[in-house]
Amino acid sequence: MINRMIIQRLDDYLDSQVSQPYKDQPLAQDWARISKIGEEFGEVIDAFIGTTGQNPRKGVFGSEDDVDNELVDVLLTAILALQHRTKDIHTTALIIRERLLYRMQKAGLEMPETKSDIEHVEWHAHDSGTSYCTSLPEHIHDYEIGTQIWP
Repeated sequence: MINRMIIQRLDDYLDSQVSQPYKDQPLAQDWARISKIGEEFGEVIDAFIGTTGQNPRKGVFGSEDDVDNELVDVLLTAILALQHRTKDIHTTALIIRERLLYRMQKAGLEMPETKSDIEHVEWHAHDSGTSYCTSLPEHIHDYEIGTQIWP
């Protein structure tokens, strides 16, 4: 689960750890945060190539966990880039929520309306052994399940 305060603290940390000349160039900061997503995406590709042995010069290396961890790095880097741009954790969460709703609508999927519907979210096994959700609760960000969830 992703806690909103963790995102806020990471964003503040990243902003505080750069040099003053860099801080004085907001557009450079935006470019750096957005282009970092591309760097992380490259690491996912490298990890995937390693686990599948697609490069005969390097052979098979790494693990499925490496691929999954790099995918999460892409996700977190994108969320942190968005947070850097909004500088408001609630706006960041709203943008993510609205995009999820948009994707659900485009897929023709209905959103459960109540907290009890969260307990009945359908999960299906994927051939690769992972699972995926076929429905997301509309107001999932309003409920706490264990730790605070995102968005």
